[in-house]
Amino acid sequence: MRALRLIAAELATPSGQVGPLPGLHHRATTAGGHAIVGAALTAPFGAWGLGSGIILAALYWLLKERGDLTRGGAVWDGLEDTVMVAFGAWYGAAWWPAMICAAMGYIMLTKAIRWQK
Repeated sequence: MRALRLIAAELATPSGQVGPLPGLHHRATTAGGHAIVGAALTAPFGAWGLGSGIILAALYWLLKERGDLTRGGAVWDGLEDTVMVAFGAWYGAAWWPAMICAAMGYIMLTKAIRWQK
């Protein structure tokens, strides 16, 4: 699949250089950073953090991403970031890092597929 080859080439591009999908790696790692923010804000609540993760994500959308739409931001990007904030609430589970990496991979794959069209 061409999208997977583009992703591999982008990941093989040294930092600071432009690869075949400009910004792809940055977008995925930024999304991972949103999960870290969600984890940092919900982890102190333990199991109760799962419920607060949904509330936190809704507040994040209202305070940050909704405003980005008025400044030229894309709905799709805002939804990805908001979901990643919500995923942060699952921090502490042994499978959490794999889930975040899979979500980052999904973000790269969907952008690579959209880029081809």
